[in-house]
Amino acid sequence: MRTCLRFLLAVGSRLSLATLLPVVLLACGESSPRPADANRPDAASTSEAGLDAHGARDAPDLDGEGSTQPDAPADASGSDADGGVEPPSDAGGEGGAPGGDPRFTALVVDRSRIERVEMREQTDRRTGRTFRLEFFRNMAYRCGVSGYFTFVVSSPADVTTALPLWVHFHGGGYGYYRPDGTYSDGPVREVERNSEESFDALAPTQFDPSARHMFVSMCDHDLYGGLGQPYPYNPHWGGTDTVDGALASMAAIHFVARGNGRHPGYPTSLVFLSGSSAGGVGAYHVGAALARRGIRVNGISAAAYMITSRHPTLLAECAGAGGELGGLDGAAREKLGIWATDPSLLAENSFGSEYVVPFFFSTGESDPFCCGMRAALPSAAAAGYTNNCRWVYGALQAAVASAPPGSPPLGVCIGSGGHGGGGSECVRARQDWLDAVMAAGPVPPVFPE
Repeated sequence: MRTCLRFLLAVGSRLSLATLLPVVLLACGESSPRPADANRPDAASTSEAGLDAHGARDAPDLDGEGSTQPDAPADASGSDADGGVEPPSDAGGEGGAPGGDPRFTALVVDRSRIERVEMREQTDRRTGRTFRLEFFRNMAYRCGVSGYFTFVVSSPADVTTALPLWVHFHGGGYGYYRPDGTYSDGPVREVERNSEESFDALAPTQFDPSARHMFVSMCDHDLYGGLGQPYPYNPHWGGTDTVDGALASMAAIHFVARGNGRHPGYPTSLVFLSGSSAGGVGAYHVGAALARRGIRVNGISAAAYMITSRHPTLLAECAGAGGELGGLDGAAREKLGIWATDPSLLAENSFGSEYVVPFFFSTGESDPFCCGMRAALPSAAAAGYTNNCRWVYGALQAAVASAPPGSPPLGVCIGSGGHGGGGSECVRARQDWLDAVMAAGPVPPVFPE
């Protein structure tokens, strides 16, 4: 972590807002390590294809302080099957719905090559309920080094009606190749973060009978931001690889709601996106991309990191307070494309736009990635803040406060603790946000066939 913080502080003083986005989440400490799995008994497993294991990522909790998924209200289960999205028998690659942002509606999101690799049934020892875990691979999208994008779907085995879908984005930082072929995050993480993620790496350790959960992979190490742009300077795949984190995640979500020619999909009502640290930024990237394609998810719940317009000043002043100076080539910006070059795509700038969706963000005021452990920096102090995290994420709070009348529920909580969800006060605030989302009568997203 110390090395990564030095890097952040070093580059901050030399970066504009357009430059900043792709570098602030370089491979630092992410979400909490995967807890010991007390719920993983001997599982019945059906293998449908060969499976490569590439080392575990951090898996999100479904409850507890680090969770980004609030308790679902009793009426959020979408028990009326007619209210869900009925999966047709045929589907494949498609563009976006009419209207929207042409940069996003022109994208082709390919779910036609998604195949189920393995299925397991597991019993939750706390409740005695049986859950079906299914592991899928999308051969349309390659990982940066080896393998393909994968995801896991967890469903209560005894429920056949429509359920809300929670999509979980794990952490893992960000990395990129330099023109000389070296990887910004070192050779070990080059492979770990750019290789296919296995069933065990993605599978949940806790279970929720009120919703369906999906756990997506980030094997381009791209903050789930890849929209098919070339993967710059990547020596693998003969130099033809693309950055596909957002495309693969959108394809997985669309697949769950609509299926494809091989799989009917699942009866789906509401759709929520949830992530922490790099996964929080990823949840926003994917939700924003879907909105600009005419598909509005019902909420984005993010924790532990979100880029704001105040980050360039934050990092520059942290560097001035004792960080080392350094430079950065343009490969980081090139990898993330428009997310790195268009400030209008920042979360705070979306709240007043036509693409706004319900959004909640939380973190701890002692998070080192917003200089939370240091005395107030000059710009924070000049703005009347005594805490740097409250200042940098005050940009989000200000955008929430100035959102137009009639905006969907928006919330920001800066609570206790460090790089995480902000403690118990933010758990309560997040639940209040979800209650407001449900009280507004959310409409299930419409996914084209």
